[in-house]
Amino acid sequence: MFVKFYAPWCGHCKKLSPVWDQLAADPQLGDIRLGKVDLTSSKNRPLSKTYAVSAFPTLLFFPGQSEAIYKYSGPRTLDALKTFAQGGFADTEEYDPSKQPPPKPPPTFFEQISKIFEKRKVLFGVLGLVMLVGACFSIYGCLVGGAGGMYDIHGPPPTNWTPPATRTLPARTAFSPERTFGNVPLSKQSPTSTPSPDRSFGNVPLSKQSATTPSGKSHAD
Repeated sequence: MFVKFYAPWCGHCKKLSPVWDQLAADPQLGDIRLGKVDLTSSKNRPLSKTYAVSAFPTLLFFPGQSEAIYKYSGPRTLDALKTFAQGGFADTEEYDPSKQPPPKPPPTFFEQISKIFEKRKVLFGVLGLVMLVGACFSIYGCLVGGAGGMYDIHGPPPTNWTPPATRTLPARTAFSPERTFGNVPLSKQSPTSTPSPDRSFGNVPLSKQSATTPSGKSHAD
């Protein structure tokens, strides 16, 4: 019996799967049967210790006439596997699981994380450098912006620009309200043109009345 010990997540096992199916359907194998064991299953997991399986896929051949076991380590092609199963196993040494080194324990979570960081340390280094440069530009922008807009980061300040501390305002002229008379400012009136109140009689100013009285008599009469 020719048995394949595999894991569903193993890439080499997936690549071997169609070749293994072709070998199982080959009529030239005669009475040789093929099997496959998923060692990730809980019921099959003890077999990994029994046969000292430390890598996937592991191909073991059980002749059936004896308790000997032979491990296949050649190319995983259809012809090579068929040759091994049809008698080529006799040219290899017997496989003794008890003499094999124990399988390595699976890596811990921290070991997996450190391995990922080692593979991507160049990428993380570039990303860190980009972040550092971006932070420097941000700090520079804050410093320039906090100076009151004294300088434009895209060019020097204009030549006619004056700092706020030395900027002077034009002197304000004192405002004093000017008195008027007859809607004419006093400063624009002549001393002789000052109007004097005019008495009136019968709503007619006295300066515009004739010297005669209403009865036809003059004031001299």
